[in-house]
Amino acid sequence: MWSALTLLISIAPILHMVIGRVRVWLPQRNPRAARPYPVTTQRRTGEVLVRAGLLTEEQLDALLDLQATSDSAWQRLGDLAIEQGLVDADQMAAAVDADRMLATADR
Repeated sequence: MWSALTLLISIAPILHMVIGRVRVWLPQRNPRAARPYPVTTQRRTGEVLVRAGLLTEEQLDALLDLQATSDSAWQRLGDLAIEQGLVDADQMAAAVDADRMLATADR
């Protein structure tokens, strides 16, 4: 028991150095690469649909309640709105594209 503990303590610094050197060889991920602008500047999907006149506040609240209480796997709000028949895929795409264009123009 003591010999195993002594061995672990003696090789821990060596393993730390080796792992540090290997990490240098691995490609580094850029955390901002996946998101070109901060989340706080993006509007939420429900807000986009309400602003576009495709949903009312009451419909949005009902969708959010359904999203939160559904027994099935979590769904994105836009997919849920399409599934419930409140908007179609073309309307959803047009609203999101228009919002992205506005967000780009605001920057």
